[in-house]
This record gives sequence, structure tokens and C-alpha cells, in this order.
Amino acid sequence: MTLVLFCRNIKLIAYGATKKRGEKMNINKLKGKIVEKGMNISQLAEKMRIDRSTLYRKLNNNGDTLTIKEANAIVEILGLDDKEATSIFFEQTVA
Repeated sequence: MTLVLFCRNIKLIAYGATKKRGEKMNINKLKGKIVEKGMNISQLAEKMRIDRSTLYRKLNNNGDTLTIKEANAIVEILGLDDKEATSIFFEQTVA
């Protein structure tokens, strides 16, 4: 699966075939942005039109099962700019 994020006018490609070793989703940063926007995960799930338990499960799985549509919805709903989306969806891990 390849995850494509649309942030304003540019396209970011993250997961799947283009996901590099050591890259993962920064769930803590995402949760921080959710709170920053005055929401909680249940409210985000509702706006995404998915069950809250589904979103919790996907986040507990490091976002590995997020679909392109879901990732785009998160970017749009939270109003993430390019830098924010990149820092959330392209987290680098150091071995």
C-alpha cells in the first residue's frame, strides 16, 4: 500500500512501497495535533466517518493500516501544513 498525502498544493508519498526502513508514523505527534485542534480521537474518527474503535486500532498499529483516504482525511480535518504532515507521517527512527 502506498500512502499519498495531499497537503495544500503538494503531494507527499509515505508508506508502502516507498516507505523506507526506519520510517514510521509518529502517533504521539498526531495525538498532540488532535488535542491542539481541540478534538479527541473519537471526534476525529467521527469526522473521518469511521468507527472510533477502528481508528484506535489503526493508531495502536503505528498507523500501518491507514488507507490513503484516511490519511488524507486526517490531513484535511486537522488542517496540517506540509511540515506538520511530513513530521507525522515520515517519522525517522534511529537504530
